[in-house]
Amino acid sequence: MSLATGPNWLGSPQHVIAGVALALAFVVAARLAGVSAGLAVALGIGMTSMAEILVELVEYPLLYSDKFHYSAYYDTLADMASTLVGGVVGAALGAYSFDLLRRRRV
Repeated sequence: MSLATGPNWLGSPQHVIAGVALALAFVVAARLAGVSAGLAVALGIGMTSMAEILVELVEYPLLYSDKFHYSAYYDTLADMASTLVGGVVGAALGAYSFDLLRRRRV
């Protein structure tokens, strides 16, 4: 029964993809504004995580306020974790690709 109530970690690929896209956009925008690579990566991951928390704060009452759902807590955690994984990947890709493109132009 515990497996049935656990999170479906692979059931929300849209959260990973959105995390990659958001973090990539934040990192590239920060790097274009002259922010250092480390700070841009931290901002990309932080802003992506904050956006996901805001989405979950809106989504949770809309989906789960009518009655008890055994998977509500786990689904919310899995969604936030999936977005965080996507954010880390997107931030790393953004920092690497920006530096790679900058080196090619020089």
